[in-house]
Amino acid sequence: MDYKKIYDQLIDRARQEARIKGKQTYYEVHHIKPRALGGTGKNHEWKHHFNLVLLTAKEHFIAHLLLCEIYPGNQKLKKALWALVNATKNNRYRVSARVYQRTKQDYIQTIKGVPKSKEALEKRTATRKAAGTYSRSSEAIQKGIETRKANGSYHYKRTLEHNKKLSEVKQGKRLKGKRILDPTTGNHYASQTQAIEALGISMTGLYSRLKRGELLRM
Repeated sequence: MDYKKIYDQLIDRARQEARIKGKQTYYEVHHIKPRALGGTGKNHEWKHHFNLVLLTAKEHFIAHLLLCEIYPGNQKLKKALWALVNATKNNRYRVSARVYQRTKQDYIQTIKGVPKSKEALEKRTATRKAAGTYSRSSEAIQKGIETRKANGSYHYKRTLEHNKKLSEVKQGKRLKGKRILDPTTGNHYASQTQAIEALGISMTGLYSRLKRGELLRM
């Protein structure tokens, strides 16, 4: 398939319509030559910049899909597509599970095992310092520990028993108000407590059997 030809046709059609932003139809600014490939232009220059065009949300997403096919080795284009998939404004991008999975896998490959440069780390540190979230003082950290100790929520190192208890509490919340069915015997249990007592298992055992399909929620 000639992805470049399809992309050019999409761009040409949008240009010929002389679209205007801010009218009834919702448009987004698109860089015809992507910035990842050296394209220029800032979004507010959409009226006159040669490298900018207005696309509908659907066209914008399709354009980035096509660009990833045209330049399959460009990691920045894959990141840009993943950003579109996760855009939340107006819920404007709705993609199939297949497209979502593929896009996410491509994105993961772009960041997997790639160390951040010194400049990127310094920039992130500066941003967090400016926002006041870079680090807390030792006094603030100690105060937080004392507060959590006082209310009983501080555990420097949780024991296996404590972790098991937390797990059972969470599992119990998931099963609250559910009837349990044992398909092998046909027995119904009105609550998780009744099922645990009748079957002689723990909360963890109950949840494991539910997960394996040996017991069913009703």
